[in-house]
Parts: sequence; structure tokens; C-alpha cells
Amino acid sequence: MAADGFYSVDFSALTKGARGVVILEDGRIHGGDDQYLYSGQVSGPDDRLEVMLMVKAYVQGAISAFGSHGGKFALSLTGNVIGKDMQFSGPSPVPGSPGITVRATYLSDLDLS
Repeated sequence: MAADGFYSVDFSALTKGARGVVILEDGRIHGGDDQYLYSGQVSGPDDRLEVMLMVKAYVQGAISAFGSHGGKFALSLTGNVIGKDMQFSGPSPVPGSPGITVRATYLSDLDLS
């Protein structure tokens, strides 16, 4: 299982090079970018990951990495822990749009003291 902490996330689907920040704590993941918020669960044995996320726009005119406009959608991703980092991918919630790949780079423990 991945380490609890802060992660920077880089993701690509129809839109390439999008970025955000997430917090992983006790199997729960929360975060966002400049247009969307994310919340969900991370589970899996050893270094395998299963991620279930709800993604919700918080700005007017938001355009997702899949090219959809605003709203809310679910993502189901699978992947691996690589050192302290994570990498996962999954299908698009938008028919005909490319799937998504995500690279999460460990930044820090949750305790910043």
C-alpha cells in the first residue's frame, strides 16, 4: 500500500500535462487542481492499487482531462506503488475519449512539523 502523505499528480487523457495535488490518508484520497476536486478510496494488496474517485467541477466553464464540460463523474483506476510514488490508469468516463494515466509523486509526510 502507498504511504500516507502529500502527492503531486500529473495526468493525461485527451488533455495532456494536467497537474494537481492529493492527500492520501488511511486509504482515503482527497485533492484537486485548478478546476476539479477529487475524493475517494485507495486499496489493494502489497504494491497493487485500486482507486475509486469521484471528481467534481468547482469552477464555471471547467473542462475535464477527457474534454467534458463541468459536472461530476466517477473514475475507476488500477496501478502500482513504485518506491514512494504511485502510477495508475483507467478508462475514460466519456465514450470515445482516451483513458487516463496518472503519476503521483510523493512530496511529504502528513505531519509537516
